[in-house]
Amino acid sequence: MDTPGVQLWSLLMTKTMTNNHCSPIDKKPVIIDEGKIELGGIYQIINIKKNRVYIGSAKCFKRRWGQHISKLKHNHHENIFFQNDWNKTGAEYFTFKILEVVQGDKIHRTEREQYYLNVALHDKKCYNIKKIVKDTDGFLSSEARKTKSEKISERLRKVWNDQEYRAKAVKSQNDPSLIKKKSDYMLLLWQNRSHRRRISFKMKEYWKKPENRAAAAARSIGRKHSKETKDYLRMINTGRTVSQKSRKKISDSLKLYYENIDLKNAISERAKRLWENEHYRNNLVEKILKRCCKEITSIDLTGNKTTFASVADAARFYNISESSIRDVLKNRIKKTRNLRFEYSNKISS
Repeated sequence: MDTPGVQLWSLLMTKTMTNNHCSPIDKKPVIIDEGKIELGGIYQIINIKKNRVYIGSAKCFKRRWGQHISKLKHNHHENIFFQNDWNKTGAEYFTFKILEVVQGDKIHRTEREQYYLNVALHDKKCYNIKKIVKDTDGFLSSEARKTKSEKISERLRKVWNDQEYRAKAVKSQNDPSLIKKKSDYMLLLWQNRSHRRRISFKMKEYWKKPENRAAAAARSIGRKHSKETKDYLRMINTGRTVSQKSRKKISDSLKLYYENIDLKNAISERAKRLWENEHYRNNLVEKILKRCCKEITSIDLTGNKTTFASVADAARFYNISESSIRDVLKNRIKKTRNLRFEYSNKISS
């Protein structure tokens, strides 16, 4: 025979399923007892298609329901079972129902939430993952978070000061098998569409803040790659080819990009404003001169050397293309028309 709690639960579920079905035309979840939405207490969110529920408590029903909706719409709700059913069935099959208005502190709300959660868990159709309700509304206070962070930092410092542990950690990070394992895991994770959308949402929110953009710009000013990093990038990119599928994707995206008239006009206006800035023009001209007007020396088969003020001067003198000379300078080819080219400062050194 069922307990009184289970009988109460069955009565609540039957009433909700029969009287509060939402038509798919509405495309919105139903809120029951909207007159109490500004109050606080215990609530349930019901999937009327699969007959599953989520039990929770809140200071304010309206604010908590809004938090659930925002997370579910952006596909980053912490309860994956709840999120998956929302994605599959749609918002129109979910109902928000106020079970009990609780006046008092969060300890009282926690006690009542635990009661309703026990009843729901007995029915085995509950979205809630944790069987024990926290007395903090699911969040830690700022002081508790700070204390927990300090404890973790202190523990990590003690571990990292151990030279034997540090040596093992460094060795494991450079282990090729472990690197491949991590790489395979990240590739598998990135194939998850919800994971990509979650990362995209977080990055968009991050870059919306001016202080984050300013901090990123400050970190990049004057930053240069080390010689080891340059050698590594050169090694992994040498001989690398882009597949036809990737080329088509890039081509299609660029076509869509440049077909946008408004975007083209915006870029043109921005370029005009930049060029009107005298400081910008002077810096740009200086950079071009530094890059293009380096003295180079040509060496023929007999060893005779001729110095030119720039690549363009050498190209005009020998009647060959500038790109051929640059290929020699960058060691892409050994020589062109039986001529070798090197930068003059390298010759003199």
